[in-house]
Amino acid sequence: MGRKFGFSFSWKRVLPVLSATGQLLRLTWIPFTAPTLLTIILSVGLPVTSFADWPGNPLTNLAVCFEPELQAPSAIVPDGSGGAIVVWIDGRSTTTYETYAQHILSSGQLDPDWSPTGLLVTTASGTQSWASAVSDLQGGAIVAWQDERDYSSTGIDLYAHHILASGALDPLWPAEGLPVAVGEGGQVSVVLVPDGAGGALAVWANYESWPSPGTGVQHILLSGSVDPSWPDSGLTLGPPGNGQYNQVACSDSAGGILVAWHEGRNNLDYDILAQHVLANGQIDPDWPVTGLTASGVPGDQVEPAIVADGAGGAIIVWTDERAGYDVYGQHIRASGDLDPAWPPTGAIVSMGLENASTACLVADGTGGALVSWTESGVTPNQVYAMRITAAGVPGPGWPANGKSVAPSASDQYLQSMISDGTSGALLFWQEARGGSGPDIYAQRILLNSHIHSAWTVGGTPVSTAINNQWQAIATTDGAHGAIATWQDFRAAGESDVYAQRVDQFGVIGSPTVDVPGAREVDVAIASLSPVPFQRGSMIARVTLASTAPAELSVFDVRGRQVYREAISARLGGSETRIARSVFPAAGVYMLVLRQAADAAMAKVVVLP
Repeated sequence: MGRKFGFSFSWKRVLPVLSATGQLLRLTWIPFTAPTLLTIILSVGLPVTSFADWPGNPLTNLAVCFEPELQAPSAIVPDGSGGAIVVWIDGRSTTTYETYAQHILSSGQLDPDWSPTGLLVTTASGTQSWASAVSDLQGGAIVAWQDERDYSSTGIDLYAHHILASGALDPLWPAEGLPVAVGEGGQVSVVLVPDGAGGALAVWANYESWPSPGTGVQHILLSGSVDPSWPDSGLTLGPPGNGQYNQVACSDSAGGILVAWHEGRNNLDYDILAQHVLANGQIDPDWPVTGLTASGVPGDQVEPAIVADGAGGAIIVWTDERAGYDVYGQHIRASGDLDPAWPPTGAIVSMGLENASTACLVADGTGGALVSWTESGVTPNQVYAMRITAAGVPGPGWPANGKSVAPSASDQYLQSMISDGTSGALLFWQEARGGSGPDIYAQRILLNSHIHSAWTVGGTPVSTAINNQWQAIATTDGAHGAIATWQDFRAAGESDVYAQRVDQFGVIGSPTVDVPGAREVDVAIASLSPVPFQRGSMIARVTLASTAPAELSVFDVRGRQVYREAISARLGGSETRIARSVFPAAGVYMLVLRQAADAAMAKVVVLP
């Protein structure tokens, strides 16, 4: 029998969804109809994902591995059930670096079926590092890494292994890992892309033509071998010219792969190129044999990032030095040519601030993309974002050159960006806010350029423990939130691996479920002041969708309504004051604004 839930609701009201222990799961405004209400009643006994045991304090977080010496995460993938598998580089042996993995359950606990200190992926000699991973679609993962077991003869090679959901290595695979690419000169910087069947497509920098690397591609089957229809040593994309660097890739949704890199082909500067490899291991005959030039204007174009467009092509963004350090993008079509709707030299994402770097992007679901980057052309460095539509122009409501996602007086450095699975993206960055060492923060930004109404303008503190936290990477939690992991130095003299879940409302550690019948909202809690709240009155400014009656309610963390008032219905905006006496005690509360069939939420922290 699945976990049971209790509900407190009335017709056409906010629905507080509670766990069996009374914890708030979600406050959702539902336009109840008889079928919707029946669906909720019939669903209370169904199994759901539980997030109940995640730490709720950014000073605490979940310790994934705290063995002696250095540990640093290199990959994280979803387990398909609200949890994640984390892969990291580990120096506990003190003589070399090894690759380990651990499974975090959706509950925020380490999987008891796995080794409490992590699974050692291979016991082969030499250093294993720079790991990449993808889900096997069965609760496990395919992991690939750089391997130096035969360094004296072949240099750095690539190996892979299959980690089962049980926490064991797949016995059908070679015990010490599958050789993916072995050859003189070195195979490095591996990137995995899912093949859609539980296996993976691997891309890497191939240094057999030292010192100018080319690009290698290989198909790894879930059964534990490389695809026999592909070349034994993988497919080489080229010619390498003056070297191919910063390889990135995405799926073509048909078992093949789209690859991009920057290359010094003209012996003057670096350009962005791309290639399409079909599922059979052949270069797409509709594409240029030596690759499609996405941008070849004077000045360097470097550090590409790529995302599938949903139609067999991809959108690529990069750092562009034609007139400074800006961000440009291009749409490459499945047919092997540039989208004629986009500028032939690339669409401007951000230009003029001059010091953009480390751009990344996610698909917007409509053929465009949400792009984010670190902007050091402003003081201090800030994380910016911009939406580029399928037409290659900024999305409606977005300012030219993008916007800061969490304005701050401290330097910010973008590290990870994932889709929220519905209407925007979740961003993670490091920031030394308040003069302390760098910590991890997160923000959720929507396609319309707004910050999600439940998130604070400054972002959610994910980890603010002592010393440094950095290099955050993240994956989806399956409920529009994320699980992030990072290298953590809270234990002096060494670094460990920690993780934290951030739900779709910007709350760390709290569980969330989706409720049938929920809808997008057209009203908003525009601002709350002061935040956090301690004494006197708090001013809530709200945006309304019409002149229909509106209501503002306050719920505690157990889902109990502690306050309710009617809001003067003025189209466009209204303001109300909430006295400190409304809140029974210090703690976290949820404000819920509802009008007709719409609602918005905001978190309030009340100090003692």
